[in-house]
Amino acid sequence: MINLPYKWMSVFLLTAFLLIPHGAFAQQTKGLEDYRKALQQQQQGLLAQYGKDLEITMVALKQKGDLDTYLVFDTEKKRFDTEQTVADPADVLDAFRPTVETYHKSTIALLKKYVTALDSLLQKLMMANRIEDAKEVKKEKENAISQISLIESKFPKQDPVQAEEVAPPIPPKRTRRHPNRPHPCQEAVSRFRTTQWTSRITITSCLPMEPPGKKRPFDAGR
Repeated sequence: MINLPYKWMSVFLLTAFLLIPHGAFAQQTKGLEDYRKALQQQQQGLLAQYGKDLEITMVALKQKGDLDTYLVFDTEKKRFDTEQTVADPADVLDAFRPTVETYHKSTIALLKKYVTALDSLLQKLMMANRIEDAKEVKKEKENAISQISLIESKFPKQDPVQAEEVAPPIPPKRTRRHPNRPHPCQEAVSRFRTTQWTSRITITSCLPMEPPGKKRPFDAGR
């Protein structure tokens, strides 16, 4: 080990500190502008991936021999190369809607991660008493949340599942007898057992109707 005087040791440590790359402290000094640049870079990556997805699908359509669908993708690829934008999922043809939806879902996931990162940055700024910077981060966070809601609203609305038709229940047959009143036959038997006497009207009311002129069992001896 080299023995240096205290004065030279201080100069050595100071020189070593100044030679440390600035990037080593980038995570500690990163501000809102750095977060925005990182977001823009990743958004550009998603756009580039969308173009690659179109190309991959077009190659598969060539091998399949599907000319009609290939022409649809070719038209979209040419438009995308010129405008560098992705249409809303509800405004595109069914042929390449899954590719468009994949892009927008990836954008939503990226923005949600961005919101989480802004929450962490906001907390650090508050702890450092940088209130004005924290206000700017809060506005940026609210803007990102609004973008998420806007993208989600542009997905095509799905029709609610219609419930299967169920036949209405068959209503019970109406009867003139009160539901709590016992059957006339039961009532007659009960009266016969308790009094051993009953009227012919009560008993014969339980018997089925017979054609006129035919004698009933109780009229046999008459």
